[in-house]
Amino acid sequence: MSLKRNDQKAQRKPPRRFALPRFPKRRSQQTAGEEDASRRPASRMGPTDALTPFYRRRTETPRLKLLAYVALFAASVAYGAAFAYGAPHYVVVFALPVAIIIVLGIWALPSGDYAPVGVIPWLFFGYFAALILWPIYLAIALPGLPWITPLRLTGVPLLLVMLICASVSSDFRRQVGEVLKADPWIIRCLLGFVLLEGLSLMFSRTPGTSVNRFITSQINWTGIFFAACYIFRKPGAASAWAKLLLSAGLLLCVLGVWESRAGAVLWANHIPSFLRIEDESVLKALAGVQRAYGGFHRVQATAGTPLGFAEYLGLTMPFAMHFALNSRSIAFRIISGTYVPLAIYVIILTDSRLGIVASLVSAMLYLLLWSIRRWRMASSSILGPALVLAYPAIFLTGIAATFLVGRLRKSVWGGGAQQASTDSRKDQWAMAIPKILHQPMGHGQGRGGQTLGYVAADGSLTIDSYYLTLLLEFGVLGFALYMALFLRTSWTGGVNAFSAKTDNDLLLLMPLSVALFDFVVVKAVLSQDHNHPLVFMMLGATLALVYRSKIANAETEKLAIRRAVTS
Repeated sequence: MSLKRNDQKAQRKPPRRFALPRFPKRRSQQTAGEEDASRRPASRMGPTDALTPFYRRRTETPRLKLLAYVALFAASVAYGAAFAYGAPHYVVVFALPVAIIIVLGIWALPSGDYAPVGVIPWLFFGYFAALILWPIYLAIALPGLPWITPLRLTGVPLLLVMLICASVSSDFRRQVGEVLKADPWIIRCLLGFVLLEGLSLMFSRTPGTSVNRFITSQINWTGIFFAACYIFRKPGAASAWAKLLLSAGLLLCVLGVWESRAGAVLWANHIPSFLRIEDESVLKALAGVQRAYGGFHRVQATAGTPLGFAEYLGLTMPFAMHFALNSRSIAFRIISGTYVPLAIYVIILTDSRLGIVASLVSAMLYLLLWSIRRWRMASSSILGPALVLAYPAIFLTGIAATFLVGRLRKSVWGGGAQQASTDSRKDQWAMAIPKILHQPMGHGQGRGGQTLGYVAADGSLTIDSYYLTLLLEFGVLGFALYMALFLRTSWTGGVNAFSAKTDNDLLLLMPLSVALFDFVVVKAVLSQDHNHPLVFMMLGATLALVYRSKIANAETEKLAIRRAVTS
């Protein structure tokens, strides 16, 4: 009976998926049926390797191998000749085959538990530090290659590691997918905008420039968003990031005050030769910016322009208010409270109205969110209801002050010194509208300034509003998707902040939502994209914290149901 059962089990056993090839028997040992089978064409699949059981080697005929080697040699010679003829003008185009091979190699990696997920936080926070603390115009410039900056030395490996983890680890894909499902409309808007970025390349008159900008945006925007979704789903990561953001802002404020006293960029005359780039934009950044009306130096710190520096300080303002009101550390509360007037003073030194506007929007919007949450979570306190009911009067008073208070009116709406900037923005809109209507699908990424054709007083092409940049480069649909991405994320974060638990991470939904709305407001008068990686970090952080908030609320509801049943 036991032998019979063993025979039945052997018959039920499924065949191996990858069976080793059997060597043919001698002709004298073969039966008639086996002799006919031996005359069939042999399989092209060779023996497997014990170290890579997922793959098998193909055994081709010598003639086919020779043809493959000849074709590879001819393609290499043609590629090298074309590169020698077209470089460095078309170096991005010649890099595409290499990038495609790398992506295909990552896609072909076998699944397993060897994904390098532990490297992602190190690269992410290294990228974050390089983005804020390193001047973007200091780099190693080698002939025929892009500038080698700390931002690229951390951003490119971060994207490659993310692709490897997504290719080989099902757990990594599941974790990121759960965060994206917290609000499917956000990822739909992002992927739709990325698709339009790719389609805009077909309308570009300078494909090389557009492809370069497209690759850069996928590294610094899309890749950073997905990395943030993975990083900030872990408890404590968002709080650490926000504290580093505020600490870096405090350091830059000190540098800004020092720069104002010196009257020039601090490191302009102390740059090593291997980091000095003889480029017009770099020389312009090192020379500094002065207001034509008044002649004083406008501080810029590491941002490269006073406007970019003011935008960064405006984006950090909600976090300073948040920690000043909610931090459990008295020392950090005092530091955060001190940061607010210091940042406003440095914004005044930048002579940028957008920084003042961002600070006012941060104060008004964060006060509203904090008051509503206070009313919901501490119903016995009278402070929350009083602020919510009095908020319309507070808001109208703040708006009226921007018109009635002379210094504040000048900082928000401008005066004689800023009139030229206001007039240029009006002229740019008048020039752009016919071109937008002529080609509603856009003119290609990176082509906004050339398409507009507005020449500044110094003879350079310029564009002052990122709204115009979006409309000219990606068309009306691209503009709508981009605005929907940020407004939807800001709204979702603000709504979930009302019901979020008293957790250091989840409470950050309030300043994150305010900062994203600030970004939308500021982009009406600023077209620079230096701080875009920072706000895409905020997008990913908001979505990850919304996911964690929903998980926490679901657990609370289950616990309440269990208590009700047991009682």
